[in-house]
Amino acid sequence: MDAFVRIGAALIGLLLIFAFLRSASRVALVNRKRGDWLARAIGWFVHTTLGWLARTQSKYENIQDVLAWVLPLYILFVIVVWFGLALAGFGLLIWSCQAERSLPEAMIASGSQLSTLGFLAPLDTAGRMLAIAEGAVGLGIVVFYFTFVPGYQTTIQLREVKVAWLYARGSPGLTNFTLLEWFLRTGGSDWNGL
Repeated sequence: MDAFVRIGAALIGLLLIFAFLRSASRVALVNRKRGDWLARAIGWFVHTTLGWLARTQSKYENIQDVLAWVLPLYILFVIVVWFGLALAGFGLLIWSCQAERSLPEAMIASGSQLSTLGFLAPLDTAGRMLAIAEGAVGLGIVVFYFTFVPGYQTTIQLREVKVAWLYARGSPGLTNFTLLEWFLRTGGSDWNGL
């Protein structure tokens, strides 16, 4: 009976690791409009929650302050979910190959390797091989986070430049109609700057 439980745990662990790898590769490597179901679910959760909070605000500035958190919280939650999937998946694999005797110890060993802290490493060969793979995954998550944030900041700065460009060409009360009037009046000659 114990062998069947461990085999089942190993299969579940492999599925969790596969779900993590699939989601991470679709979000970070494959640029498709459809995206990843896990990332979309996290995005829906963050957007719905912050949208509800924004509707409780009465001032425009307060609404914008709430909505400014959509992308940062989305990124944070995606990383937390990825970390959780990898931790649980590798923890189940470590436990199923009996590198750690108890499930809590296997999860602690998994977290130690995933976070690349290394304070608790499995003692047998199979556990150490899993620890190496898990350390690489943890390092990949950290690298993704630290390379994504500067790109995100650059995108925000470019957006601000484009907004300033629009405001410089419109009147102080810029609306869709004043922007269209400006475009028709100038013939769109300066449109390439956007």
